[in-house]
Amino acid sequence: MDTSISKCTQKGSGLSGSKRKNTRKKKMKVNKYTRLIQQKQNGKLTKKKSKWLDKKLQNKLCKCIKGLKSSKKKRYKKGSEYPICLSSIYTKRGFKPPKLAIKSCKK
Repeated sequence: MDTSISKCTQKGSGLSGSKRKNTRKKKMKVNKYTRLIQQKQNGKLTKKKSKWLDKKLQNKLCKCIKGLKSSKKKRYKKGSEYPICLSSIYTKRGFKPPKLAIKSCKK
């Protein structure tokens, strides 16, 4: 009998590798995303799906702003990345942008 087995590798202990929290980010499915945008435009969206979509739109906004700020080809004036991204993500889809949406990207 081998007594060198540590407690964390024994079956049933709370410290095994299978009990770890999954830290990978889930990528959104393109079909689901476009379907939810169409539902929001028609006004037929549940609260849970609306929260999910709002979070994804916020992520897209932050990525857009970061991308324009860090782009090597500076085609735009400083500070113009905010209205450009708000327009491309919210306004062109027919959504009203949330108040202070940009401030949450600065965290």
